[in-house]
Amino acid sequence: MNFFEIEQEDPIDYNKQNNDKQDDNQQNDTEQNDNQQDVQDLNIIMNETSSLLNTRITTTDSIRRVARAGQKRQADQFLQCTAKKTKLIPVPDIDRGPTDARNVLGVIMEIKHDQLKIGTEKSILFGYYSFHQVSKAPGMATLLIEDVPTNITKSLRAIVKLQSITGGQGFMKCDCKQGCRTNKCKCKQANILCNSRCHSSATCCNK
Repeated sequence: MNFFEIEQEDPIDYNKQNNDKQDDNQQNDTEQNDNQQDVQDLNIIMNETSSLLNTRITTTDSIRRVARAGQKRQADQFLQCTAKKTKLIPVPDIDRGPTDARNVLGVIMEIKHDQLKIGTEKSILFGYYSFHQVSKAPGMATLLIEDVPTNITKSLRAIVKLQSITGGQGFMKCDCKQGCRTNKCKCKQANILCNSRCHSSATCCNK
């Protein structure tokens, strides 16, 4: 191989290198365009997802507003129809004895934020009640607001116990041997009558 032949080959190798670089640049441009397209597609998907979420949130808020309005309207109708009548407050099984009443008579004393303050003949019930927790008592009103002691507040169980003839939840008994004449007698102190469980067959003045 002579010098002239070597000089002939150099331009060919240079052109090949240029072509390789152009191919690499074209491939990089293609990859860059693909990446940009992927980013655009991802942005479109994220925007559509965000729009769906916003629509769901708006729909949920609207449903909740309608539900609140319906509850308030129902509560207002209930209060307007029953404001001057005696109410029944159901007593859970855990708060009453086997022979106690299933309901306590009460009357609405106050309405605050759609919550009811209930009064009974013994005291005012502790806390507030929702309108759906009480029901209208049948017949004429037998309890007025003026009949409620406003300076006393008790729980529902305590009021049931005061109204019970057996001492409320569970049975109370005494072991008196002096005829149950004084307040040392548990039954007399609780203002209930002695029962068959008390003081065996001893004489009793609290029956």
